[in-house]
Amino acid sequence: MDEIICDVLVVGSGASGFATALTARHLGLDVLIAEKEPLFGGTTCFSAGVIWVPSSSPARRAHIKDSDELALGYLKQEAGNRLNEAMASSYLTNAPKMLDFFTAETHVKFDLLPTMPDYHPATPGGVGGGRSLRPRVFDGRRLGKWFDKLRPPIKTMTIFGGMMVGSADLPHLQM
Repeated sequence: MDEIICDVLVVGSGASGFATALTARHLGLDVLIAEKEPLFGGTTCFSAGVIWVPSSSPARRAHIKDSDELALGYLKQEAGNRLNEAMASSYLTNAPKMLDFFTAETHVKFDLLPTMPDYHPATPGGVGGGRSLRPRVFDGRRLGKWFDKLRPPIKTMTIFGGMMVGSADLPHLQM
């Protein structure tokens, strides 16, 4: 087998893998994504791509009252002694920056879900909305020949035998 040399090797092609690869490529690095499955997209294709980003720019523009301290308190309540506080703090500091980067530098855009609450909004640090964001509809034709290599969504995210629709439209179209 031939030796392959790259600056960054990403294992897995879900959202985190692609985000890492895209960021590294944006910084001018040579990137290789390795995926064990025949299709790319990972479990992100099953989650509808909703992300949890406290204190994001869209939330601040919507006047959502939040802070890293409040979100960290929520994570401590939810995860208990399993929480790695340094990693959680790093996430809370960098996730809004990641969202701003993707908004400015990629075709991937997100919309704030101001009324989608945390899983347990009554838990100390929990909020009634504004931390979750949904990706905007993306025209799959932009993927060209790669579209056929994308893992299909789960059936509950489709209508008419397999057509993907935005999660905001699903309740209106499903019977």
